[in-house]
Amino acid sequence: MEDNYSLYEIAVCELIRRLSNKDDCKRYHEVLGYQHRLNHYIIKCRTHGEPKEFETQFNEIISQLNRVSLLELNVSFNDICNNVSREKQDDVVKQIPFIIVAMTQSEAAKLFENYNESEKLKLLIDSISKGRKTTHFIRQLIERYAETRNKWKPFEKDSRTISDIINDLLPKLIKILFPIREEEANIDLIPDYYESAFFSSNLEERSEIRDYFIQRDCIFIVDTISLFNPEIRDRFLQSQLAATKPIIGILPISKDSMAACEIIEESIKDKFEWVYERYQRKLEYNCSLEAYSLPSFNRWLYKILPDIVKRIPQAAPENINKMKENLKYNSKGFQKVVLSMGGAK
Repeated sequence: MEDNYSLYEIAVCELIRRLSNKDDCKRYHEVLGYQHRLNHYIIKCRTHGEPKEFETQFNEIISQLNRVSLLELNVSFNDICNNVSREKQDDVVKQIPFIIVAMTQSEAAKLFENYNESEKLKLLIDSISKGRKTTHFIRQLIERYAETRNKWKPFEKDSRTISDIINDLLPKLIKILFPIREEEANIDLIPDYYESAFFSSNLEERSEIRDYFIQRDCIFIVDTISLFNPEIRDRFLQSQLAATKPIIGILPISKDSMAACEIIEESIKDKFEWVYERYQRKLEYNCSLEAYSLPSFNRWLYKILPDIVKRIPQAAPENINKMKENLKYNSKGFQKVVLSMGGAK
């Protein structure tokens, strides 16, 4: 049939095809004949604008099949409409922008090598090392950072990087928000990281990324220990984006380290008053500074992502293959679903 046929017309023909018994050649060809007749009636009704005639002829054809009850017919028809709707939709890819505010391993090594020079940092290291040999503890801490910021390992008892955690979370989030069968899915949610531009040494590049996200969604995931690094802290402050964007501060330490938590909170309060205002006084749901564990991080992300996903436009087709290639996902890396938003565009 022609591509410009309506969904209803396609579904009608598909219904007739499905009601046939392909094992019975005579029956199958008989139904194909009905389909050709139906095509003729569709064209006629389009030309003369006679929907009632179309309906009458359609009912006549269906009655000749005489294999299903009216109730079964309606159920089958609705099912086919839904299936055709999914088949006719193009795959939708949405990029979820993340900015990971964390040190690289070389930045972490430099910071912790001179931790005695900062009173607050020394207090922090002493409080979270808890009697462990400080040099050994610092070495373990440095190993949780990597060459790129999104390869930072935020949780002490989880060996995954933050990008691995996000990649694992998105499919689970999708299944919770849009619980349909995987084989019917056609939405990809792909994390997109902007740390390179955000922390660039080039002022113009940093200004461009700030201007780009002023009117767009992005999610800040912050290593609170990295905020003790003056350069990281200053770049974060200068952007001022976290004054309005979703932000979560991860404390990569045990919640039992109350003294360390107080030091971190006091430091944020002093240096990032606008973030603390959102968190402590305005109680904004999309601003949290107390992700001590993976479950608390998961809950926050599940809470803030649905609205963001709905607002983010579909990725440009020419960028989709490039994104997938860069991310080097395996076949399980892309979990697809249909967003029930009246048809994602």
